[in-house]
Amino acid sequence: MWKCFRARSYGYGEKAFVPKWGMIIPHTQAAQGAMSYDDTYTEYVYGSVMVPMVNVPFALRNSGGVKEAAKKLNSLGVNATIEPHYNAFNGMVRGAEILVLQEDGLSKHFAELFLDIFKESYPSRKIRGVKEVKPGDRGYSNLLKSKQAGNTVAMLSEMFFGDNFEDWLAPNEQAAYWRDCLGSNIDNKIYSKPDDTSNAEGSSY
Repeated sequence: MWKCFRARSYGYGEKAFVPKWGMIIPHTQAAQGAMSYDDTYTEYVYGSVMVPMVNVPFALRNSGGVKEAAKKLNSLGVNATIEPHYNAFNGMVRGAEILVLQEDGLSKHFAELFLDIFKESYPSRKIRGVKEVKPGDRGYSNLLKSKQAGNTVAMLSEMFFGDNFEDWLAPNEQAAYWRDCLGSNIDNKIYSKPDDTSNAEGSSY
C-alpha cells in the first residue's frame, strides 16, 4: 500500500487545505495527442481508458476545452485537478515529471509528493522532477485555465514516455497508482462524456 494518506490534507495559511481531486482527460477526440509505441493508444484514448478507473470525478475537453472541463469539475466540488498526459520524444527517453505553474507552491508541494510516491512504487524508473512552467511553456495554458476555473491546485502529469516500450505504464497500472494516491475523499460523481464535439480544442496539449 502506497503511503498516499499524505496527499489528503496540507497546511495552507491558517487552516488545512483539503484537496478534492478530479481529473481532466487529456486532448480531444479531434486532436488526440501522441501515439503509443505500439500504435494502440493515443493520449486521448489512453486517458479515456485509464481515468475512469481512478474513481474520482472526471471531465473531457471535447466541448469547451480545458477551462470548461475544469469548471464542470469545480461545480462538483473539485478544487484540485490533474491532467494525466504521457510524454513522447524519440522512442528512447524515459522518466516521470509533473508540470505546475511557476510560483504555485501548493501545486508544487503535491507534485513533489506524487513523484516521491511514484519513486517508492517504481524504484527503477527515472524521475525527471517538477517542472515550473511560465507563459509560452508547454502545458502553461492548460494549467492556467484550470486555475482560472476556480481550482486551487492544478497539475499536468507525464508519468512515462508513451513512445518507449521500456518506459510504458499500462492504463490499469497508472489508474491503481492514482487511485491509492488520491483516495476516496470526494463524492464519486462522474461527469459523463458529452455528445457534442463540434467545439473540440485543437491545441497540442
